[in-house]
Amino acid sequence: MSIPLEFAQKAATDFIKQFPTAAQLIDSQFEFAQRMLDIQREFAHRIMGVGAPKVKKDAPSPTPPKAAPLKAIAAPARKATAAKPGTAARKKTPAPAEQPGTAAT
Repeated sequence: MSIPLEFAQKAATDFIKQFPTAAQLIDSQFEFAQRMLDIQREFAHRIMGVGAPKVKKDAPSPTPPKAAPLKAIAAPARKATAAKPGTAARKKTPAPAEQPGTAAT
């Protein structure tokens, strides 16, 4: 019975040897994370390079022009106009259904 047990032990150790050790797993994960960070850094630099204006280093920095002061604009005076005959303000009386205290029929 020792032959099957020895065979099983040898098969198990060969099977286990194909997997990385804990130290190898940690190193590979950190290497992967470092590659991802490097790619993200490069991407961020490219994005910032697209939005940055192209300015010569020896050129003076441009100064924005000064805005003219705003002047107060007076509203034109309204002319008083006489009301046309027959268009005097009339008080509108509500329809019977709209009067308070009455029910609609």
